[in-house]
Amino acid sequence: MTHSAIWFAIAGKSILALALAHLTTLALRRRSAATRHLVWTASSAVLVALPLLSLSLPALGVPTPEAAIAVFRTSVTVPQTPTASSAPTAPPAHSVPSIPDLRDVETALLFFWLLGSLGSLLHLLSSSSAARRIRRSARPIEAPDIGVPVLEARSGLMPMTVGVFHPAIVLPACSSQWSESLRRAVLAHELAHVRRYDTAAQLLARIALALYWWNPLAWAAWRQMLEEAERAADDAVLHSGARASDYAAHLLDIARSLRPAPWPAVAMARTSNLETRLRAVLDPHLRRTAPSRAGAVTSIALALLLAAPLAAIHAEDTHAAPASGDSGLTRQGDLAWNQGDRKSAVTYYQQALNLLSGKPASTHLLERLGEAAILDKNYPQARYDFQEMPYADASSSGRAAMWQAVVAVHENNPALASQLFDQAFPLEDPNSLDTALTLDLYSSLLHQQHQDTKANELTSRAATIRHALTAPGAIPDGVYKIGNGVLPPRLNKQPNPKYSQDARAAGLAGTTVLRIVVGADGVVRNPQIVRPLGLGLDEKAIEAVKQWRFTPGTKDGQPVPVLATIEVNFRLI
Repeated sequence: MTHSAIWFAIAGKSILALALAHLTTLALRRRSAATRHLVWTASSAVLVALPLLSLSLPALGVPTPEAAIAVFRTSVTVPQTPTASSAPTAPPAHSVPSIPDLRDVETALLFFWLLGSLGSLLHLLSSSSAARRIRRSARPIEAPDIGVPVLEARSGLMPMTVGVFHPAIVLPACSSQWSESLRRAVLAHELAHVRRYDTAAQLLARIALALYWWNPLAWAAWRQMLEEAERAADDAVLHSGARASDYAAHLLDIARSLRPAPWPAVAMARTSNLETRLRAVLDPHLRRTAPSRAGAVTSIALALLLAAPLAAIHAEDTHAAPASGDSGLTRQGDLAWNQGDRKSAVTYYQQALNLLSGKPASTHLLERLGEAAILDKNYPQARYDFQEMPYADASSSGRAAMWQAVVAVHENNPALASQLFDQAFPLEDPNSLDTALTLDLYSSLLHQQHQDTKANELTSRAATIRHALTAPGAIPDGVYKIGNGVLPPRLNKQPNPKYSQDARAAGLAGTTVLRIVVGADGVVRNPQIVRPLGLGLDEKAIEAVKQWRFTPGTKDGQPVPVLATIEVNFRLI
């Protein structure tokens, strides 16, 4: 999976996590602000953990004896090199839509994402430095022993809590002139932030916002988390016994007279959410109890545990998932290829390759593009395409070597072709059709070099492999074999198969054998390959034989379904 695909998968998961957090807080709207703040804290932890986890977590037939059946034969002979009349014409300009290289688009989007995140993190560092400067320039003042340093700033900033590991409460320069009730309310509010670890939670949320700055849900979550943190601190003050009306007046006075603090600091009365907070402070029916510390830690840990399988989803399913649009382009390319429209097929394959480059599925595209280059006599391009196949999928090394040998044959370089054929054998499954193809193509070259003994040996090996590859299934019920009063069908209509472009590019010739059932209506049914040839010739044979029409076989004068064999001989001249 490419880096861009991983990051876009992370983006989708972040949207899911944020949407779930929004729905959860909506369901908890009648619970305390501290409870909702805990949800936002847990969701921030999940968002920050998603990239780390996503980048680190790993994701019989039974052969039956062949019966004695009717045998029909046909031969297809074509020139190995397409003539000018048989070469496909260029499609209309509008028939194949041009699309941009989506790899470049994905790379640009990922770069833009990471650039925005870098800018957000730099802004966070700048704000953190401003908060540290305020703390360093503040002087200690006399205050009740509340277990946290209380400092006085040199400017008229709002009361704030600064510091994650060693928090301190910073009061404005005018705090010495406050009334005792105002001073007590401010210290109680800021002490609530300290006890709730709000500076750490806010830093975590700010990092999450930097990572997902492009997501409106992340900005909405950030704003709601800030509001819930202040409301939770307000609830703690009121829960300690402060009068709601007096406390609301203090909040209003501070918001009117003092300047906001830098973002990393937890300020007491930002004007952006003041109206909502004042209504909440004065509402006697709201719940103000906070979750226990153990409950909060457990909730965040549980959220992180749930994030792990979400992050690991790509390890199981995204490796096999095709890039958007590539499978459709490949299908259109295959359709054009099979119809003989090579130029349109090449256009589709090249567009699909832009989406699949470097992935295992691209080997099919590279193979077809290499074959098209052979048919166009562009042998350097063909060699390049085949050499690229193993880089996308190491298991295609043998087939790639076979095709490179074919290119050498077309270039009249038999020594290199023999060397490449020999290299292909150890890389292929010895009992596969690929090996049979390589043996047949190598045998053809050896015959041309008058090395008939070795060529015949290779042909025999190929025939053995092909015979073992496909065994016909059981004879269907109600289908008759020739003999014992059953007369064979007679062939009336016989469209010839077409030569596949794959086989023509490779120079493959030979015989494919099919078993069919000629129905009582003379129509071909259940065609099965019993001796494959490969490179699309078997499919071409089936495609043609399905159109054959017979006078049906008979038993006691009545038409009956009869088993038959078709041998299709493909020849190149």
